[in-house]
Amino acid sequence: MKGYFITLLLLIGCQFSYAQSLYQITGRIKNANGEALESATVFLNGSSQQTLTNKNGEFKFLKLSSGTYQLVISMVGYEPLKESFDIQAGSLAKTYTLQERRITLNEVIIGNKSRRNKHFKTFFDNFIGTSENAQSCKILNPEIIEYTTNGTVLEASSPDFLIIENNDLGYTIKYLISYFKFDSKSNVTNYDGECVFEIMKGTPNKESNWNANRKFAYRGSFMHYLRSVYAGNSDTEGFSTHHMDPLSDPPKIEQALVDMSRYVLRMDNNFAELKFKKQLHVSYSNRPARPPVSKRGVSKLAKPTELVVDNTVSYFKLHLDRTIIDSKGNYENYRSFWIDGRWGRMRIGDRLPFEYVPEQ
Repeated sequence: MKGYFITLLLLIGCQFSYAQSLYQITGRIKNANGEALESATVFLNGSSQQTLTNKNGEFKFLKLSSGTYQLVISMVGYEPLKESFDIQAGSLAKTYTLQERRITLNEVIIGNKSRRNKHFKTFFDNFIGTSENAQSCKILNPEIIEYTTNGTVLEASSPDFLIIENNDLGYTIKYLISYFKFDSKSNVTNYDGECVFEIMKGTPNKESNWNANRKFAYRGSFMHYLRSVYAGNSDTEGFSTHHMDPLSDPPKIEQALVDMSRYVLRMDNNFAELKFKKQLHVSYSNRPARPPVSKRGVSKLAKPTELVVDNTVSYFKLHLDRTIIDSKGNYENYRSFWIDGRWGRMRIGDRLPFEYVPEQ
């Protein structure tokens, strides 16, 4: 598989309109001396929900459905703090302490303008992406990106949020980079961070275009797939899943369709365990996958050549032994999956907030 990418996906997913109880997250933020921190940024990673602490260091998020969330706290001069948790049957109230940021110097400092421009293009293509949606993105504050190099490896970081305008999808994204690494020799990209979405305002015609582009970006995405796996309808949503052996030459793809419900163990009304061992090959079409599942849980395809469709194939496996997914398609640990293929190429420029619901 050429153009090999690894993307550790963050907490992403979609919000469904379920009839269920709503909860809240409240908290207080202080420094190591116990003093309340005012105007700290608090947000739910991968969502459009963010707020600032008041003069008493307090914050709150209301009307949250049960599920998995990652709370992120950021403030200039302090180390960012994040915590993942599940809301199952009640609201949460917690106190957090931020530690002062330690200032360190990079071993390699890049100041040459032409070299910096080259590194920015490499960073943009491998972080924002190269898709049509990604090409419409603009980083408004590229000057805060700090680059270091080590042989064929380019690393990037930023002391504050990158501000990204996505003019195809109609979002302004604030992204806090934990780390970014690109190895030009192996063509592997690895990055991690937290982000919050702000919905852009536009003319009725522009907002109509944004809605259409968001729906197109959602269809066939990893967010869409996880949601359909949880709901037990990945086949009728247009996904075809197959086992594969990536070590054979060429990689061997089994013709039998996989019934993903075999890998999902429902824990309660809000959570399910996803567990499987083999690497999976997933293709997507805008038509329901065929044919219906047999009693044995698999079905035969007519032609093996139908397994590969240009730019629709993704490959993934569990990076951990198991993971817990919720009704929104979120998962408990951002390191849960190894992703390659189409989903691996979909970077920040194709991301949607987990509240997103496509219009019918």
